[in-house]
Amino acid sequence: MRRSDLLWAAAAGLLGCSAATAETVLMHVTPQNIKGSTFTLSNKAARNDRLEFTIRRDVRGIDGPGRKGYLSNPAVDPKGLGVLVKQTEDGGIWTFRFSVPARQLEASVFTLWGQGQSGEGVTYRFRLADFHKLPRD
Repeated sequence: MRRSDLLWAAAAGLLGCSAATAETVLMHVTPQNIKGSTFTLSNKAARNDRLEFTIRRDVRGIDGPGRKGYLSNPAVDPKGLGVLVKQTEDGGIWTFRFSVPARQLEASVFTLWGQGQSGEGVTYRFRLADFHKLPRD
């Protein structure tokens, strides 16, 4: 194993992340670790049995390239990247808004892909069911 691979693996272990490749780190965002981070997430019930999510990230002071957010459902399309979610920016705050059918909440994932100049970076993954609990029948 290359020294850089070992360094990334060690850093990922210290941060509570898992290494996606030698140059990237996959960070699973949860209701517990989102507190105090650069992210906020809100959600509410919408029409037609859908749930509306808004994810914001404060990127002021973060030096890095733009990122793209994708909504996916691995249960439906395990190999697909998902659907690109439109990103807006206002005063250094990125906002991603989207909705998902309530029946697909359990398997729905939002991923904010990280990419530095050489492909390195942090990729953030949100399992949406962790942030909205549906009432039990």
